[in-house]
Amino acid sequence: MREIADSDRIRRFMAHLGLEDDAEIRVYFTGGATAVLLDWRQSTIDVDILIVPENDRLLRAIPRLKEGLRISGWGGLHRPRWLRGCAELWSGFEAS
Repeated sequence: MREIADSDRIRRFMAHLGLEDDAEIRVYFTGGATAVLLDWRQSTIDVDILIVPENDRLLRAIPRLKEGLRISGWGGLHRPRWLRGCAELWSGFEAS
């Protein structure tokens, strides 16, 4: 059974996603994941992200990572009108 995405799950997702390719990209969180990472709420139903620039290898890895980390849903890739307010995570998370 999959579970909701809390801060730990979201951070592990990012750490594992970062191991999939060494390309220089940025990953922006939108929606509930942003609120969780900023400690505004404890969890979210899904994890919405924006990858800039898009990276085919990472896009193909997402379903496998989501399943392996038991994240209850993946909202998909979002292109918000503004990136202001999105939590931007840099490298530095260790996969566990």
